Amino acid sequence: MIPVTTENIKLARQFLFEKWKERAVEKGYEVSDLSNACKFASLFAQKLFGGKLQGNWNHQFVVSDSGQIIDLTDGAGLSVNDPYKHDRSFWGNIEHRKSLQSCDPRVEKWVAEFMQKKENFSFRDYLKISEDGTSTACVAGFVRPIMGQPFVRQGVWSEEDPFFKRRKKIKTSVAILPK
Repeated sequence: MIPVTTENIKLARQFLFEKWKERAVEKGYEVSDLSNACKFASLFAQKLFGGKLQGNWNHQFVVSDSGQIIDLTDGAGLSVNDPYKHDRSFWGNIEHRKSLQSCDPRVEKWVAEFMQKKENFSFRDYLKISEDGTSTACVAGFVRPIMGQPFVRQGVWSEEDPFFKRRKKIKTSVAILPK
C-alpha cells in the first residue's frame, strides 16, 4: 500500500481515468469523466491506500484508517444528497458482492500497472507485497490486514449477521428404556 497523500490520490485518479477511458473504448463508447466508475475506483483505491470500502445504492468509496473519505471519482455524475452515507443493508447484498468480484481481475491488473509505474515495481514485486492482502472478492466484507495479521470481519458481515451464522446441530440422545 502507498501513503494517502494529495499527490498519490491525484496520480491514482489520473491513472484511473486513463484506464476508465480504455475500458469505455473496449465497450464501444466514450467517457468524459469518471461517472459510473465508483466500483472500480473504490476497489482500486482500497488496494492502493488500504481502508474500508463503504457505500450505498448510488455510490461507493473508501474510508481510510484515519477516517478520510477517498473517492477517486470525486462524485462524478452523482446527484444525490449524501453520496457518502454508508447503507449497511445495501452493502452486504449478494448482487453487490458478485458485482465487486466481477471487477477484480481488471482492478488487479490496474493496480499492478500503477505500482510498476509509480514505484518501478515489477509485477512479481507487486504479487509478493499483495500476498498478505485480500482479493477484491473479500474486501467488501473484510478489513485488509496489515502484513501477516488475520482477517477481521466488519459491519454487516459480523457474527450477528444471520447470513454468516452457523447453524448449530442439536445433539439429541435417545435412551432405550427397558420394558
